[in-house]
Amino acid sequence: MRSFSKNILITPKYYLDKHKQLNYSIEYNWIEYAKKMNFNLQVVTNINQLSNKYDALILSGGNSLYKHSKLNIDKEREIFEKNIIKKFKKTGKPILGVCRGAQLLGELNGIKTRKILNHVNINHEIYDENNSILRVNSFHNYGFKNFKNNNLEQLMVSKDGSLEFTKIKNCKIYLMMFHPERKNKSQKNIDIIFNNILFN
Repeated sequence: MRSFSKNILITPKYYLDKHKQLNYSIEYNWIEYAKKMNFNLQVVTNINQLSNKYDALILSGGNSLYKHSKLNIDKEREIFEKNIIKKFKKTGKPILGVCRGAQLLGELNGIKTRKILNHVNINHEIYDENNSILRVNSFHNYGFKNFKNNNLEQLMVSKDGSLEFTKIKNCKIYLMMFHPERKNKSQKNIDIIFNNILFN
């Protein structure tokens, strides 16, 4: 039986089926990525699932922030995730927001999202202050641009100045606008970043 190195919680996407029943889902890519990176992935749908056995929390992509969609299902997810973040943050363990998850963490830390163009279903380059490059995927209509915030470190931006990867200072909260679980041209480097975030 395979032994996994870490236990990671992940929040799911919310959607209504044809009978208007609430369903939860995560991409199959996350399951495959967990196998590749050797961690056990547990979908969290109830705040009572939190325990000391979990080493990190991932806020997955999918859905939109309620401020943009005005959909009740997005509001429900947001309320749930805000409670999860508040409780999990007290553990001091890493929290990683991916795409929409990064947008939520940004909003909670004073970085406002706004509509951006040419960031859906493309691959592009992002840069740090030393002009190191990552070639990543992009699937978001909203992001962080023309922002001013002194609470950030490890900043990477795209050519249009949009924030793509950063860390909130003085805590283990990371914002990643690209998807590590989906194919990236700089996948090896992204795997190293992901490993450093969640496993070190």
